Amino acid sequence: MVRIFNFTDKVIESLIMAAQYQDPWTLAKDVLPLLSYSAPFAIYHQYLQPLAKCMHNLQQGKMAINLQITEP
Repeated sequence: MVRIFNFTDKVIESLIMAAQYQDPWTLAKDVLPLLSYSAPFAIYHQYLQPLAKCMHNLQQGKMAINLQITEP
């Protein structure tokens, strides 16, 4: 299930994104620009590789700092 909300007139202060079947990078590159500066965010995916790709792209694009991947 994918839920998309229209936040064009509001500032998003934090984000928790669960990308079970979607590519987290595809979602993150569209949603993260809507966050306020220095807003915390977390991305969940059941596999490590898509998260590693997303983290690499965020670092290369200088879209986020202080990133880390953790396993439960």
